[in-house]
Amino acid sequence: ACSGGVVLAVEEKPFSTLQDLNVAQKLFQIDEHVGAAVAGLMGDARILIDQARIYAQSNRLMYDEPIDIEILGKRVGDIAQVYTQHAGVRPFGASIIFAGIDKTGNRVFLSEPSGAYWGFKAIAIGAGADVVKPILEKDYEGNMSLEDATILALYCLSKAVEGKLEPHKIKIAVVPTETKKFTMLTREEIEKYLKKLNASKRTAE
Repeated sequence: ACSGGVVLAVEEKPFSTLQDLNVAQKLFQIDEHVGAAVAGLMGDARILIDQARIYAQSNRLMYDEPIDIEILGKRVGDIAQVYTQHAGVRPFGASIIFAGIDKTGNRVFLSEPSGAYWGFKAIAIGAGADVVKPILEKDYEGNMSLEDATILALYCLSKAVEGKLEPHKIKIAVVPTETKKFTMLTREEIEKYLKKLNASKRTAE
């Protein structure tokens, strides 16, 4: 999250050369003002994503307003926590980052399999997270533009993934402060950001 909005970025590795990469595996829209990125078991994550969408729409029906990002993170965490209490079931094997803009501002929350949820300015999950977190702690600034935050997200991905970043494997979604609307970037837009990253001083680091 930054003053310009929020950014979600993932790498989606195909398990087959025949796989349709236009179908999102790790990045999802929850409501018009909030999206989610997941890591872990995709089947488990899909169930929680569907429930998050139900919560978001129920909130609009009951209160006639978009759901707060923190409430979304808490409610999904509540579901996960129940599955840690009982014999005969297993915990959900997925962590989810919810990022969006609500009446309290630009927010990012992480829901974990334990049921815990945390608010962050910036966070990474999944493979490579241990590499990315120190970069975010060093380079993140709250007053960044949305473009700078997107380039930083791509830089973090470049340090976390094996080999060179390939545009067709990258999915990025943004929620700009101006519009508060979830938007998936096109491959062409991602390629433009990659060119800006490659032309920046970061490539020399």
